[in-house]
Amino acid sequence: MVSDNASIFTGDTFSNYCLENGIRQKFIAPGHPSTNRLAERNKIQKILRRYRANLLASGRSPSEMFLNRQIRIKLDAMRPYQEERSQQQIQPRTRCLQVGERVQARVFISNKPFWKNGTIKQKLGNLHYIIELDEGKSLKRHIN
Repeated sequence: MVSDNASIFTGDTFSNYCLENGIRQKFIAPGHPSTNRLAERNKIQKILRRYRANLLASGRSPSEMFLNRQIRIKLDAMRPYQEERSQQQIQPRTRCLQVGERVQARVFISNKPFWKNGTIKQKLGNLHYIIELDEGKSLKRHIN
């Protein structure tokens, strides 16, 4: 963990906590702007996320006005996630391959791409497959 030299991070209680939990502490050089900027940027991102999720006087949050939806914050993680379903089922735009189908997979040899023939052995999801090449090697590949 990289942090600034604030007393909360250098105190005995926090140091013992880090030691017990296998966290290695690194402190930035005091007054070194490029490393301190990382810690400050993290604080600003947290503040902006909270601001963007809070309702304004209009009854809508900045994220809802910009994205037309609410963003998820830590409080939302307490509720189980339920995917919103539209009235119609969304069909994937990519083709579906089946186990046993013959394909060509791109293989990199000395940082140069080559196409090799193989067979789909396992479907890992809508877009990911395990391909066994004719030479016996297995690869995980995306359909693209």
